[in-house]
Amino acid sequence: MAARVKDPANLSFPPSTRPIYWTLLPVSDLNYLLYKADISQWEVCPEPVAPQMFPPVDLLRDLVDIYFKQINIFWFILHRPTFEKSLADGLHLQSPAFGCVVLAVCALASKTSPDGRVVFLANKAS
Repeated sequence: MAARVKDPANLSFPPSTRPIYWTLLPVSDLNYLLYKADISQWEVCPEPVAPQMFPPVDLLRDLVDIYFKQINIFWFILHRPTFEKSLADGLHLQSPAFGCVVLAVCALASKTSPDGRVVFLANKAS
């Protein structure tokens, strides 16, 4: 049984779909979209709304270690040698984008950290 191939130019779409997302583009148009698109707006990272405050160096090192031993083993999102080299080079102090990643790592690791400095201040009073 031979498969029927429809001509993409003559396809009709149900009223609930948007043809712009289902119409096949010629290869020349795809190349233009992939290689000639202006992505400069994505390369610029806006400054963070609030200044980034990082934990002390010893706590930061412990939180990064916890992250890579307990969290990154399930989802290999970050490469440990590259991350730790960038951290040692102080990239988190120069790049707001990398600073956000470092703070996210600290937040994820703080849940399982035994250090008392990661407890939210409101919880310390009780």
